[in-house]
Amino acid sequence: MTNLLSPPTPRPASGPRRLGFAWRCLGTVLLATAPLTLTGCINAVAMTYKVLKGDPVTPAAYKVRNGVELTDGKQIVAVVVDAPYSALNIHDSLVVDLQDEMLRRFRLEGIATADVDEVSRQLEDRGGQFDPTAIAQNMDVDLIVHVQVERFSDTEPGGGNFYRGRAESMVRAFEVRGERGSSDRHVVETFQQDVLTLHPETYPLPADQTPRRVFMQKFVNRMGGDIAQQFYDVTTSQLF
Repeated sequence: MTNLLSPPTPRPASGPRRLGFAWRCLGTVLLATAPLTLTGCINAVAMTYKVLKGDPVTPAAYKVRNGVELTDGKQIVAVVVDAPYSALNIHDSLVVDLQDEMLRRFRLEGIATADVDEVSRQLEDRGGQFDPTAIAQNMDVDLIVHVQVERFSDTEPGGGNFYRGRAESMVRAFEVRGERGSSDRHVVETFQQDVLTLHPETYPLPADQTPRRVFMQKFVNRMGGDIAQQFYDVTTSQLF
């Protein structure tokens, strides 16, 4: 016989009620773990986009303005770097190091480059003064890239004993026209661009924990990359 006074046995929650409770639990878990997983989700989306669409490419500023592709190796490029004494007092091999880094990156991208020693001889013959017309008349080149470092510093202003590189450079390119040896061989300036380099971009580095030689090498290499990338396409992954 059934006991009429005993409480009824609880019944399991119905389907919709069980689902609602489950979704609330899942929502709580997602909210709790969102800060930990957001970065991973963004990275996963970026990687998926890269796989499906390819790494986004930023076209070279020089190509955009002139419609000339330099990475096919059909044009020979000469590179000249100048820097003020104030910059050389900070890093005495800045001119050579920056030129070498630009040439290295050019060659990696398939850009044909002129002989460095011959470019140096052309400068020495004119007392170190940059003369694009003389270079064009005496060398087999198609484009002359001139970098004038205007400002160069390696410490944070008023920041105490910290390293943070800042460089401002004027980049110009001169297209060589006319056959070599002809009287009408001349140059035309076809490109001009200000380039700002910061290293590191986010925060200064404690000088007592960072070897100066290592910092300066990375800083100048970053300068070389920022300037050289004006002349060839770069992917998003190359920018970081």
